[in-house]
Amino acid sequence: MKIELLYWEECPSYRDALDRLKKVLDENNRFETVRLVEVNTDEAARRLSFPGSPTIRINGRELSDKEFAAAFTSVHQAVEGLKGKWASLGLPPSYI
Repeated sequence: MKIELLYWEECPSYRDALDRLKKVLDENNRFETVRLVEVNTDEAARRLSFPGSPTIRINGRELSDKEFAAAFTSVHQAVEGLKGKWASLGLPPSYI
């Protein structure tokens, strides 16, 4: 699984998003590397289709606001087990 967190350095939320993302991965025994992608120019933002900071992409697909919120607020309420927790992120089986 390829996980990217796109951000700009002045974003007040990207560090918190990274910490929470790592926590979700750890809780699910997923030892994936989160690739940090700093977007620091307008050209880079256009090239990366960067909608704003922070942006989380899994296998090149951006998490929607709903999926992002689920990842960081509802994951602990999900059905027990890896599949249930990852399903709470709104990810189809091909992402798990």
